[in-house]
Amino acid sequence: MDTVVELEQKRVCRVMSGKRGRFTVENLNHVRCALISDSENLGLLEKATTSAHYDEASKTMMARLTLNMKETQKKNSEANYLMDVVETYVDECDCINFNDTFNSPHVIIFALSTDDKSQALKRIEFVRRKIDSQEWICPVILLAYRSPDRGSTPYDVMKQLKELSRNSKVFRCMESTGLGRSLLRHCFAVALMAARPFLATTRAENDVCIDDGMEKRREKLPRKPNMEEKIPSIDILQNKSPFKKSCRIQ
Repeated sequence: MDTVVELEQKRVCRVMSGKRGRFTVENLNHVRCALISDSENLGLLEKATTSAHYDEASKTMMARLTLNMKETQKKNSEANYLMDVVETYVDECDCINFNDTFNSPHVIIFALSTDDKSQALKRIEFVRRKIDSQEWICPVILLAYRSPDRGSTPYDVMKQLKELSRNSKVFRCMESTGLGRSLLRHCFAVALMAARPFLATTRAENDVCIDDGMEKRREKLPRKPNMEEKIPSIDILQNKSPFKKSCRIQ
């Protein structure tokens, strides 16, 4: 039975074997993600982060992201996760070794355009075959997008996406107009939850921040006084309680 334990302040996975006292340890702070696109011109990863670079040998885009997960118990504490992302074209995704235990991805993000109905249906069937044949055994996130000037997604495409989303291997199926930076970065947060399911029990996707200089923490600005507000009278100020009780239920 797999159990998540703490070892030297790092989350690890302890997998007990059949023999007594035998176990293997996996560092769960390191996540491998495959971003598979149906566009031959790779550029999704480069749009999402400035740390992306092109690898000529494998003809893939690569990036190492540092994802900060804000702890709920300690306001100032953060848990860091490393995510190695590889972006490849769908017709060349065989360059990723899905059978290698040490190098295979923990999660797959499949981005497909729905502008061409027939092509979109072929891509959906491609994903279905990969999942049914057990070639893709890790969680899959489907990201269907369309151009703003193309109108709504065809009914047949939406129907096939809905049917495929019922598969247990499909962690989430999303449909959007265009692919912007915010949506792509949100997908990486979803991918972290898919690769590490124990995080979803106490965390939310909004708790994840990618530390690459493109995101800034939102800080509460001091409230500016409204000049139209009535100035309280002296009597009200004198009768005001010297302290204010607050009760916070957690």
